[in-house]
Amino acid sequence: MAVQTFYYEHPDGSLTERTTTAAEPVHPEGVTLLTEADYTTKLAAAEAALEQQHADTRAAETAAKESAYEALLAVGIPEASARQISGYWTAA
Repeated sequence: MAVQTFYYEHPDGSLTERTTTAAEPVHPEGVTLLTEADYTTKLAAAEAALEQQHADTRAAETAAKESAYEALLAVGIPEASARQISGYWTAA
């Protein structure tokens, strides 16, 4: 039996691939069949979007820590303590 790989986009936007040797494979309900090229392109875009989301989250967390650090300094907390309390560290 020949091995076949199918690429799917689900209604929720998720992507999956399935390899089978079934002569007449049954595809999941509601999926859109994709070509390998379309699947690869959509997967790369989804991975890039996720990485951007992670980068945005890290940037927001760093900004919040820096803001807390600056506020602690403004009320007279020593720098080392302000860094420890806020979790804000800069590269040396």
